[in-house]
Amino acid sequence: MASKGLYLLKIDRQTRKLVKKWSSSHTKPISVIHMNRTSTRLATGSGDCCIRIWHVGEREGYVASCKVHTSKITLLRFHNSKNLLFSSALGEVELVVWDSENGNQVATLVGHQGAVSEIAFSETGSEFVTCGHDKVFIQWSSETFEKVRVFPVLESLTSISYLPKGSLVNHLGSSVHDKTFIVTGGQWGVLRVWDTERAVCALEVRGPSLFSDADSLNRLGFGLHSVSTIQRFTVPCLPGSSDVLMVVRQSSHVEFYNTATLKVFNQFIGEIGPVTQLCLMGRAKSHLVLADASSNLKFFPSPPHCPATFPSAASWTCRLVQGPHTNVISDLAVSSCGRWLVSGGHDQSLCVWYLEETDKEGSISARLVPLFFGKEFHDAHVSAVCFSRDAKTVFSASTDGVLKVWTMSVDPADVSEFCDGKLSPDLLREGCSIHNAHSGAINSLHVSINGKFLATASRDKTVKIWSLDSGKSRSELMPKPIGSLIGHSRGVWSVRFSDFERVALTASSDRDLRLWNLKDFTCIRTLEGHGEPVYRAEFISKGRQILSCDQKGLVRLWNLAKKDRVASMVSNDNLTTPGVFEAHQGRIWALEICPDGQGFYTGGEDATICHFKDKTEETAQDSLAVMQEFVKTQQQLENLCKRKQFVKALHLAVRLDKPQRAFEILQGEFHKSTCSMVCPRLKASNIPFSGEPGSKEIDLLDGLSTTEGKQHPLFGRALLGLVEPVVGSHPQQAPSDELSQRLLRYAVNWNTRARTCLIAQRIFNWIVTHWAPEKLLTWPDMAKTIEAMVPYTVRHYQRFNRLEEQLAVLDYVFDQSRNHQILTWAKSMDMESADNNSPAILVDDKSQEEAEPQTTSANGDTGNDSATTYEARKDSNDSHTASQINYILVDSRFHDSKSTRVAETGNIPEPDHVLVRRRL
Repeated sequence: MASKGLYLLKIDRQTRKLVKKWSSSHTKPISVIHMNRTSTRLATGSGDCCIRIWHVGEREGYVASCKVHTSKITLLRFHNSKNLLFSSALGEVELVVWDSENGNQVATLVGHQGAVSEIAFSETGSEFVTCGHDKVFIQWSSETFEKVRVFPVLESLTSISYLPKGSLVNHLGSSVHDKTFIVTGGQWGVLRVWDTERAVCALEVRGPSLFSDADSLNRLGFGLHSVSTIQRFTVPCLPGSSDVLMVVRQSSHVEFYNTATLKVFNQFIGEIGPVTQLCLMGRAKSHLVLADASSNLKFFPSPPHCPATFPSAASWTCRLVQGPHTNVISDLAVSSCGRWLVSGGHDQSLCVWYLEETDKEGSISARLVPLFFGKEFHDAHVSAVCFSRDAKTVFSASTDGVLKVWTMSVDPADVSEFCDGKLSPDLLREGCSIHNAHSGAINSLHVSINGKFLATASRDKTVKIWSLDSGKSRSELMPKPIGSLIGHSRGVWSVRFSDFERVALTASSDRDLRLWNLKDFTCIRTLEGHGEPVYRAEFISKGRQILSCDQKGLVRLWNLAKKDRVASMVSNDNLTTPGVFEAHQGRIWALEICPDGQGFYTGGEDATICHFKDKTEETAQDSLAVMQEFVKTQQQLENLCKRKQFVKALHLAVRLDKPQRAFEILQGEFHKSTCSMVCPRLKASNIPFSGEPGSKEIDLLDGLSTTEGKQHPLFGRALLGLVEPVVGSHPQQAPSDELSQRLLRYAVNWNTRARTCLIAQRIFNWIVTHWAPEKLLTWPDMAKTIEAMVPYTVRHYQRFNRLEEQLAVLDYVFDQSRNHQILTWAKSMDMESADNNSPAILVDDKSQEEAEPQTTSANGDTGNDSATTYEARKDSNDSHTASQINYILVDSRFHDSKSTRVAETGNIPEPDHVLVRRRL
């Protein structure tokens, strides 16, 4: 493979991976590249007029350079049995032969009068042929490089190839079994088979263009389907002959021929032009027909998502249907039975087509054949066509404002006489013509569901309603105008009758849709919303919804509330625009509704087809199922939490991918476990603590605590219950990775906020301690996970350090202020004791049993003797009180200390604290 960067790339065909890349040494982009049959030599030609030969395989590299051409290299071919390389350049008529081993020039072949386009070698390699734009091909000898014979073909050739021995026996008989045939293709798009012995054309295979004469030069499709490449290769798995002839055309169409019969067995439509019309045909409306910027139709026998009899055969396989039109097909219309198709083109002609459907081995085979072609039926381009409801009448309109009526000469239901597929000159008979039906081009025609009314939309900003119930015979049918729909400010592109109400729908270039009452021909509603001209609009869902498409490539879905017929469309409250769909990059010309409202197709000027499927019921069912599952899981989670089975609740939350719910469970249990270590009041409650018998809490604080250098097992056991073990594994084996990875993703998100970072750190700590590093490296996006965790973790660590410093200062300030307050309280208490003669209890390091005998009289009464004893002691130690006695405020949790005794005084600052004195 050659790149624009002047590199050669070697890619493994199985793995599609780059194996090697090296510089081509060319100074301009490589224009042509070719490899020999043994895959050992590679030749590259560039715009620098140089050819380089490369060795491929072991010790691959540069071999030689060939410099003799004076322009861009256009042709490189290796000989199939000799070490020879043939080359040609732009604007040169000579063919140069090189030795592929050393790059030496062997010969120069002179014989063509125009540029050489292709070269082909025989199976034995003894001869070869060349073709060019001089309308001849020449047969050469591989030994002497002399001309053997010149074959005039009278067309510019672009490709040539040898056919294998035994080809065309079914066409030419057994006498040609040992003959050599050559197939050529060129500007006419026709494959011609030449007998080299007699120098005559033995067979012609017509292509998409049915004409190969001088008149075709003025046709629209000239050159579009000309042959660009003919290549022969072998496919062993094909039944019968394994040789395949591939033909590639300028229109990117690829055709595959059986070399024995020279019949097409498969084809690819490489591209389509701007889509102007789409139609669904067949009994089940399962075949799609489209018209693009060409004179031929594209036929999809079984497009996907379309209600077909055999859905398993659905595919986007496309066929090119050749027709008699000589210019662009502008409009298509299908009969109500789905078998008949009428087309009108810019060649002022009408064509009637018939669809043949046959059931073969569980699949439907369909073929679209033209039965009638009316040349120049109008004096201007045919812009709109339409069938009547019984398919016995055809209406056509042109850009000059003329409306014509045509009558079918046979009953459309009786098609036995059309099975031969030949054109019938009397199939359509001209009826009446209405000149000046509109003052501008007529863009759209439509017949009502009862077949009594015809609507015509024109660029003169009006829509006219015609009556078809004239009472005359069908051959004398004359549409009679009964009303006009006036209100649009620009040309009207589409008009449609509703099948369920007496209402008409129009779409215009003024960007509006309008609904009209057919009783008095008044506008009952204007639908505004499009920002560009609207080209098509259709009723769907039994008239309750509208689809419209515009110039910007948007499709809008309009819902009409259903209350009481027309009144439901008038109310402003009942009209909404719930859906806008981006379909194309440009104008949408075609809009076709699938039967039973299962979906619709769109086609636009961007040369693409889009299919939309109606999933209203599926979406409603999915929403209902999701809601039911949500309610069920929520109730299950609530039940688990209520029963204090938090491990199972967390497992369910992670399995259902509910990160918020999982965090709420973890956060609640983290708060409880934290409070249980700080607030002793929880001890009096009935809630069991982490680590106690019967506890179901997840103690997150245990996640970082250690016991003899090992992680505390409580938190690990809790998180091990979050994920399911591997099926068939040992109960003690590490859990499965899927839910653990999901939990890690939660932790990465939680770690970005200070409020949730502690839980995230516990989870991350648990994961890195339960999986080996080698195992963690195999997890998807593990590197990105670490990269996302590190900066926030560093930030949280720095924040904790700052908090620790601030708490140290706060502790110091609190201690100083607390000591000052206690001393103040002690002095006030001593003064009150002296004034009121109230005793105080000295608290020292001795036990209470030793102090009681000193304060109790012999008769067991407590009185003034106790006070006298205390005062005497106080007086004796008064000078040392300030230095030996310190008053501290302690928490009531330490009331059981052996070195303290509560002071018996009622002047206590807080209920949960007591004033004590300790001897220092």
